[in-house]
Amino acid sequence: MSAQQGKSRLASVDLNLLHALHMLLQEQSVSKAAKRLGLTQPALSNALTRLRGHFGDPLLIRTGREMSLSRMGSELKEPLQRMVEQMQQILRVSERFEPSQMQGAMRVMTSDHVDLVLFGFLEAVMRAEAPDLNLHVFPMQGDFGDFLNEDRVEMVIAPNLPMSAHWRSERLFADHLVCLVRGGHPVLSEVWGVESYVRWPHLLVAPRGVSALGSIDEALEKKGTCRRVARTVPQFSTALFVLLRSDYVLSCPWRLAREVMRWVDVVMLEVPVEVGQIEMFGIWHQRFEREERHRWFRGCVRRAVGQTGEEGKSSRVGD
Repeated sequence: MSAQQGKSRLASVDLNLLHALHMLLQEQSVSKAAKRLGLTQPALSNALTRLRGHFGDPLLIRTGREMSLSRMGSELKEPLQRMVEQMQQILRVSERFEPSQMQGAMRVMTSDHVDLVLFGFLEAVMRAEAPDLNLHVFPMQGDFGDFLNEDRVEMVIAPNLPMSAHWRSERLFADHLVCLVRGGHPVLSEVWGVESYVRWPHLLVAPRGVSALGSIDEALEKKGTCRRVARTVPQFSTALFVLLRSDYVLSCPWRLAREVMRWVDVVMLEVPVEVGQIEMFGIWHQRFEREERHRWFRGCVRRAVGQTGEEGKSSRVGD
């Protein structure tokens, strides 16, 4: 097709029809797409007929009680998604961004420990400028990439993860591992070191239900010893309740330990082997890179991180 023919075909297409096609391909349902577009089902069915004539393809194919995409429909889905995003960006250029007018929610996927140590500050920062904007937190999942790619979350906050070419990231803060034991734990009467560390049973946070070899275990192995993980739990919030009624030793990020010490009777100890830092990153899809709403939110996250304070040196309380 020549450039002139391409221009002629573009001029013959109603952009509203392309937006309708985008919704049809996303929903794979005339009734659902019509509801999202605010149209009647007959009106959208008529639009689908016109689109089929224009592309010379069924686009959506009836398979039993449901509809599926034709081969051309599948090929058009992603380009139409990009087109809609670009059109939205173009239309926003002329709008003055006002955080105070924002509604809806910002959706973040992260671990409960980040929620506990950071999101109280983040909420306060957001509320000051966008009081009607909500913050929805999703638990960290292995398919986090699907949530980013499918626009189900605006950001993932996690340790450095394998990156896609379609994502962007920013280092937010560093942390290090420390140990927590309940107040009155018998280990507090001992000389704290590797021997006492491995003598007591350990409580491990394993979100996926599997106890994997971590940096602490690798460091202990180099010293010719190992710890016994006697109990695993999926979240730090659960681990803290278990810790308070047991003689377990819990290894956790310093920022979380510092926060917990403000509320319950626990004692912080150093991890008696050398382990690296934990670096936390904010990760988002490139479609949000220049979006004012998302840029504002990233700024809120940075300001919230700044309020958590500098990383400190862990030691036995009172030392």
